[in-house]
Amino acid sequence: MADLFPDASPDEDFPDRPDHPDFRLLSEIVQDMDAQADLGVPLDQLIDFDPASLFYLADQRLIRVSGTTRWYETMSPRLRQALIGFYLDAFSIGIGFERRRRGE
Repeated sequence: MADLFPDASPDEDFPDRPDHPDFRLLSEIVQDMDAQADLGVPLDQLIDFDPASLFYLADQRLIRVSGTTRWYETMSPRLRQALIGFYLDAFSIGIGFERRRRGE
């Protein structure tokens, strides 16, 4: 797999990069997702679940992790959107990882 995805291979410029099949699979998934996004594939085609449900869940997780400090309430809308986007990205990578491991 590393031959197909050279960005996942060990590199002297990135000495801490793992040389493990899991990392190569994660790298493959991220590269595929990025390529599709660069082509303008709509979000609802990139993910195989209801985007509104995931957006809502991500927003609720931000509230939950802010705990008693309530930093969520002072967060700028731009930062909130970025963190929700990060959650969606991580969720999508996780789904892709599990599916590819099972050979889907």
